[in-house]
Amino acid sequence: MATDTDLETTPQQDLKEDWVYFLVSLGTALLLAIPTWGFSLVLFFLIKNWFDTRAMNSLLGAAATAMREEVSEERYHINRAAIAKVFKRFGVEPPQIQHLGNDGTTLYWGMLRHPMIQQNREFSVRFGYTPRDGTRNTVFIKAAPGRDESVLGADDIMSLASTQPGGVAYEKQISRIKPKSDQEIIQLILQAARSRAFEIDCPRFEYGKLADFVSRHELGVEYFPGYSGARFWIDIGEYSYAVCIENLDPDAKDAGGISIWAKQDGPAEVLISA
Repeated sequence: MATDTDLETTPQQDLKEDWVYFLVSLGTALLLAIPTWGFSLVLFFLIKNWFDTRAMNSLLGAAATAMREEVSEERYHINRAAIAKVFKRFGVEPPQIQHLGNDGTTLYWGMLRHPMIQQNREFSVRFGYTPRDGTRNTVFIKAAPGRDESVLGADDIMSLASTQPGGVAYEKQISRIKPKSDQEIIQLILQAARSRAFEIDCPRFEYGKLADFVSRHELGVEYFPGYSGARFWIDIGEYSYAVCIENLDPDAKDAGGISIWAKQDGPAEVLISA
């Protein structure tokens, strides 16, 4: 007959039994988890591939629109993988990549060929990726038929800098104007076009207010990544004007002041009285 002494166990025996129980439980858990984990992983990649493909098609559609209407397009909630997928599947050559600043803003440009765009002829495209701002990030799309050097590079963005190619600084004019009407904005554009200064700094004129003006008049516009600036074209009186805007404080976004540059760019098509 067993005695109480026979039923007692030593600490070493208890520890051994605990480890055996732990290992058996762990093995059982892993066996049960691996099929579920594997299925979840496969499902994740399937969903991600679907989203990336959908985003890629959105970028290609935007490029086609940008070429047809000669404007810059915008798309939201697009990740870098979708941009890479565009060049991987339809790139004629590897894309060029340029990082702007330290906030993740990046430019990608190169030549593409797609059977449903430009009758399968090559075209130039540039994607300006800006990192997530609140609940969304933004990609700016610029495209043109054939090889277009104005698309395949960042010269137009860098031209917002206030130095000549030779390194000689341009004169700048400071204005305290804070336009309260579209007419005052038009007068500022004319002043910039007639000024001997390369740019007019308007620290009190908010970048967002100018964007509203552009939207109201449905002007052809290209916004540069990271709230850094924009360029647009406007007809005033008998002439058309090309206007470049630099945001003096991109971190402030729409609340940043602006620097404006303008020049007369040929006869007008739609008349806006000066």
